[in-house]
Amino acid sequence: MENKRWRFKVPGASDSKEIIMDTREITSVYDILKKRRSAEEAVHLERVTESLRKQIQNPLTNLKPYKNNCG
Repeated sequence: MENKRWRFKVPGASDSKEIIMDTREITSVYDILKKRRSAEEAVHLERVTESLRKQIQNPLTNLKPYKNNCG
């Protein structure tokens, strides 16, 4: 293979993240899949972290009123 770079867009990323791989890194299709999966997991972790940050910043907005069913 020639020394080229391949670019792949990461599915699910809102800010159009790309994976850039040099062809020297690729020995099989499994190398590409492994890199893509790790990028997808990173996007998922970013989303979860962002939602947790929002919950921590506004902890009182997620509370539900307490109902006393006694008596």
